[in-house]
Amino acid sequence: MEDLKEKLDNALLVSDEVGEKVVLVHDERLCEIYYDLREVPEAWHFPLWEIYDRTMDLDTIQDQRCYDQQSFIEALIDPDYLKIVMLVDRAPVGLTLGTFNLEKARVAYINPEYLRKRYPEAVRDGKLFYLTSGCFAEEVQHTGILPYYIAASIRSIYENSDIFVADVSDATYYMKDAIIYFLRLSGVVVSGEEILGQQTYFALLKS
Repeated sequence: MEDLKEKLDNALLVSDEVGEKVVLVHDERLCEIYYDLREVPEAWHFPLWEIYDRTMDLDTIQDQRCYDQQSFIEALIDPDYLKIVMLVDRAPVGLTLGTFNLEKARVAYINPEYLRKRYPEAVRDGKLFYLTSGCFAEEVQHTGILPYYIAASIRSIYENSDIFVADVSDATYYMKDAIIYFLRLSGVVVSGEEILGQQTYFALLKS
């Protein structure tokens, strides 16, 4: 992945009727990353929902879905949510979804007041971003494309925020380190990391 930063820096930046995007070619496959969408085209709604639903179908105690189909599609057209969408060979295969509006971030079971008290300046200035979801089609997870998408999307968010907040389950904890790793590879300086809380599920058994 040594060339990740160079490849992103040299990627083509263009605009079309959907929005601004990064365009690059990886292993002869066309990758388009729309990095600042406020409304996702209707034709992509159901394919992205299917990817989200499959991605969140994990064998964990906590249901990883914070959206049902209706609320998911509502988020795709809600301008308060920032959407970053990746297409490979013109088909949607990845979505990053989040918001600077902490009330909208409640869908991910967070307490906005906690973040307001902990990071008052960033919240006041609209510079705290909460990642509510990220999902990727299984067929691109091992193609070498995903690191470019993660780096491009999180770098885009990071450039427009002072604080990036997200949550991971015990089954997806590796994503925290992956995000930091790819951010640094893409040239972004991560000056600090804070664990904001943890939750443990337990069962008491009667013999």
